[in-house]
Amino acid sequence: MERNFQKNVKRSNQTGFTLVELLVVISIIGMLAGLMSVAIPRAIESGKKAKAKGELTAIVAAVKAYKQEYGRWPGSVTATSDTTFEDANSKSLLSAVGGAINASVENPKAVRFLEGASTDGTMKDPWGTQ
Repeated sequence: MERNFQKNVKRSNQTGFTLVELLVVISIIGMLAGLMSVAIPRAIESGKKAKAKGELTAIVAAVKAYKQEYGRWPGSVTATSDTTFEDANSKSLLSAVGGAINASVENPKAVRFLEGASTDGTMKDPWGTQ
């Protein structure tokens, strides 16, 4: 009888994982990966929206700083028949507050009110479009 007891003791001292334990761990890892595959794109998209909102706030602050510096608003913004602004005027606005060299009439001191605008008067949004 002692021999049987010793066999059982030897057997319980064996190390390793059972198949059930491995399946539980693999299923938990799979569930976490599934949750992350949904959460990561949402977090990236909300980050891009926050960046766009911050850039719009920076443009408004730059235009206000331009008004403070020169006593007038930058560019001559005219509305078309469908009440949208012309693309050329928005480019001249960005080049004026961005301190572009070719906008010497709009910004004679070449003060850079807005960081991030290209010298050609364009600015890309977080999604990569202009």
